[in-house]
Amino acid sequence: MPFPYATSEQLRAHLGVLPADADQLLVRASRDVRHATRCAVYAVDENGEATDLAVVVALRDAVLEQIAAGRASGDKTGLGASTPSSFSIGRLSVSAPTGTTAAAGVKVGALWMQAWLVLDDAGLLGQPQS
Repeated sequence: MPFPYATSEQLRAHLGVLPADADQLLVRASRDVRHATRCAVYAVDENGEATDLAVVVALRDAVLEQIAAGRASGDKTGLGASTPSSFSIGRLSVSAPTGTTAAAGVKVGALWMQAWLVLDDAGLLGQPQS
């Protein structure tokens, strides 16, 4: 099975910068996309790679959006975690000042909304087109 669905150069072009752990982010995001599209039906070659350019582009774009949205929401590792805006240790509470936390992203299952929309537009989510 082809993996990952995007390259580090494509990630650099999408983000404007290449994260130090780009290869790891690409593998994790590709895994998320592959999991979301496991019921999708599309033509593949003998190596399991999509043959329809629209499918290839959708898989790539979904991976790039998955990484971009995760980073914008504070997930620097691709594991779905985000930076907390506050925490407590015993009687001590610490909160980030208003306006300094990352915008909360919306997720559909394991995918950030923009990645999900790319796959939905391409008909790769195993659901009828709306």
